Amino acid sequence: MTVQSRAVAGAIPFADGCVIALDPDDRGALRVDGSSNLSSDCGIFVNSTHDQALILNGTGVCIDGGDEGIAVSGGVFAPSNPACVSPEPVQAPPILNPLAYLTEPAAGGCDFMNTQVTGGTVTLSPGRYCTTPTVSAVTDPDTGITTIEIIYHESIRISNGTVTFNPGTYILDSGMRITGGTVSGTGVTFFSTNISGAGILDAWKSFWITGNPIVNFSAPTTGDYAGVLFWEADDAPTFDSDGEKRVHLFAGNASSTLEGTIYIPNSEVRWEGTGTTAEWTQIISNTIRVGGNAVVPSAKLNDSSIPVPTRKVTLVE
Repeated sequence: MTVQSRAVAGAIPFADGCVIALDPDDRGALRVDGSSNLSSDCGIFVNSTHDQALILNGTGVCIDGGDEGIAVSGGVFAPSNPACVSPEPVQAPPILNPLAYLTEPAAGGCDFMNTQVTGGTVTLSPGRYCTTPTVSAVTDPDTGITTIEIIYHESIRISNGTVTFNPGTYILDSGMRITGGTVSGTGVTFFSTNISGAGILDAWKSFWITGNPIVNFSAPTTGDYAGVLFWEADDAPTFDSDGEKRVHLFAGNASSTLEGTIYIPNSEVRWEGTGTTAEWTQIISNTIRVGGNAVVPSAKLNDSSIPVPTRKVTLVE
């Protein structure tokens, strides 16, 4: 008698978890402060097994995981009686990284160097953006000793003006900083790596959106990076040269929208808000801190033309 069996597994699209903190053991892997409203229709997941893995710090905090709920591998610490928590968090095993399947874009030579916009109307195109550090001699007035100071800069820096990013993939040798102006891009993916400064901790710069810029970005609807908006390389260090955790800050004003996934597997995302009109935003990061009355929108997740890029392996046949 011959007995045979067959099973087919595959990576299929899924949207469970629009807020996912990947760190396995950090205290406050997901932390919500002040009067922030963390709302996610497709669930909130915290992989840390620490007994204070999820910290809700503030009487105005409101956290809502929607129908998919709130799952924490460790414990919840809420010292100041948050305004609302819905549904009640449940303890669950850590989930696998749903973007581990992504293959980093191939980087050729530098297409653009030291890109800085301080005003005017500018259009930027896909390619590899590189930067050179500033080197200067600094003399200590007390000792008279002169040392060489090296300051690394983001590959793209925007402080003012009207800037449009053409659709495509932007490979950044050293992050991006936006502190002012009106900045937009449809069908864009920003991938931050560190080719030029390989092995130098301080050469790793972050995505940094702060001040009062109007920033409207949306991820591609098709292609290898459909749904992926901001992404830092998997080999990025978790800590800087001072031993502090590296931070990516997203703090656009009320007119800003970031539609797509922010994927920072080894560092921290600080989400301090954009407007609430984005169809959806997904944050997958090593650790996540939410503040400044920020909202993570996801109400139009199932109606968006931008697909959620997360995948899970499951039996399909």
